[in-house]
Amino acid sequence: MRLSFVATVLAVGQDEDLSYTYVGLADDPLEPEHEFQLQKSLNDDPQNEELGMDTYCMVLANQATHYGGITACVLEHRVLSIELDATARQALEVDGLSINLKLDDQQVFALAEGLRRMFKNDRCSPMTLKLGEER
Repeated sequence: MRLSFVATVLAVGQDEDLSYTYVGLADDPLEPEHEFQLQKSLNDDPQNEELGMDTYCMVLANQATHYGGITACVLEHRVLSIELDATARQALEVDGLSINLKLDDQQVFALAEGLRRMFKNDRCSPMTLKLGEER
């Protein structure tokens, strides 16, 4: 099953105290039924590397998580499409994601920039990464 929802909420940023960066989309600001988050540590940690956790982590609303696993990430026409490898599909129990973005132009640009930062120099960067036109 492919997870599809309309995102009306975007969060992009860094938490210096907890040392991680994040991108999140949800369908409701108070009681989201659908949510997709990417989180990544800002610190290089040998233990994370040993455990395979030295990359981004995907989190869904049901708290299913998986490190790495995005094979394609395409943002165009206000739709974010995420394709997953077999291990991520099994862990998250979804075949992929199609997120329609009910966001303004600045938010869409912030999402694209947040995704670029998330995947930059990451060992699990998607083979296909298309994030619209840069400003």
